[in-house]
Amino acid sequence: GEGVDVYIGLLAPGCQRLDYIGMEDDLAVHGKSIRRPKGLSWIVVDEKQALCVKNVRGNKKAFFFSTPPPSGERRRRTYIAAPLCAPGGGTLGLIAIDSLNQKDPPV
Repeated sequence: GEGVDVYIGLLAPGCQRLDYIGMEDDLAVHGKSIRRPKGLSWIVVDEKQALCVKNVRGNKKAFFFSTPPPSGERRRRTYIAAPLCAPGGGTLGLIAIDSLNQKDPPV
């Protein structure tokens, strides 16, 4: 069956690293981090705007912690992320959802 991956990236002190928490412990992003400028997450955090990538496999900015899903698959997979903002206007990180269901979502 089809499913989704849901995860949160929290901005670390100094704003140069995002630390990820997966909604499931077996997601490849759970407990891992990325540094600037790697990944789609920084677009969301820096621009403080939601991002929707309809074919994440074809996006060169997408970063996968292990190997990306096979590009030959016919079904396009979507990545959606939105910033998590503090009441004062600062950014805390982001929440992301994708339809890859590969246990190794893009960040």
